[in-house]
Amino acid sequence: MLKLIKSHKHIALIFSLVLLIAIGAKSYTIATSYPDTGINQDGLSYGSAVTADTEESEPELIAAEATNGKLGYVLKTELQKAEGDDISNPNEAVAYMKAKDAKCAKAFSESISKQTDEQVSLTPEQYEYVVDSFFTDSQDAQSILQKLNVKHSKSQSSKIIQEALYAAQNANIHEINVYKKDGKTVIGVFAVN
Repeated sequence: MLKLIKSHKHIALIFSLVLLIAIGAKSYTIATSYPDTGINQDGLSYGSAVTADTEESEPELIAAEATNGKLGYVLKTELQKAEGDDISNPNEAVAYMKAKDAKCAKAFSESISKQTDEQVSLTPEQYEYVVDSFFTDSQDAQSILQKLNVKHSKSQSSKIIQEALYAAQNANIHEINVYKKDGKTVIGVFAVN
């Protein structure tokens, strides 16, 4: 959850934060403080992961805010699976990242196609190049769309790219249940990217 050493997660987090700031998206987070901690009637620990010294000492039900604004708990096992923490070897990690990249490329392409009535289909490598060009090389949206041979209005270039980036970012969101402290009663969902 709140690990400091997972480079692919840091890169994804930084990319997500840049996207969220750039396009004004709402973010959902693990609750950093929560008044209720303890053990429920089924013997599951509940509370905040922020105060845990290690992943092993995190509670089984981790305090979180649902997309509907309600405060509750996510199951640690469901959160770990949604974050890809169940990956156990390099081959699985490569397959996991390739699948995520393919979903992003598809969502980005579909968004541009929908907005412009032009058929766009990028490979994950092409998508990565476009993102790097936009964020790292500071290429403007109009130049990127021209390279993709997309006919568009100059005034709409930034909007088209921003919406496509937003679609790509959301392509890998997994929703997991948010529960009351009983770990059974669902009160909302938590978005994990």
